[in-house]
Amino acid sequence: MHKSSIVFMSSIAVERSQGEKWDNYILSKSITDKFLHRISMDYGKYGLQCLSIMPSMVNTPLVEDIKQTKNLLSASKISKEYISFT
Repeated sequence: MHKSSIVFMSSIAVERSQGEKWDNYILSKSITDKFLHRISMDYGKYGLQCLSIMPSMVNTPLVEDIKQTKNLLSASKISKEYISFT
């Protein structure tokens, strides 16, 4: 059986309130995570797995205004690191 994966990079920000401007971000990440979980349940028997990885914060334009942006990894770096372990 062919095995395929969908890897969704969420972030710990989904678990924390970051103020009003983050509401849409948190909502979209939460919905996507739950949707992929459902896809895994429905299509896992065919070899599809969906994973959500939640690094701390990822260096994206959305987090540029937050003061704690030192040493953040880029999304591409995190993806490459994940792929190297699988």
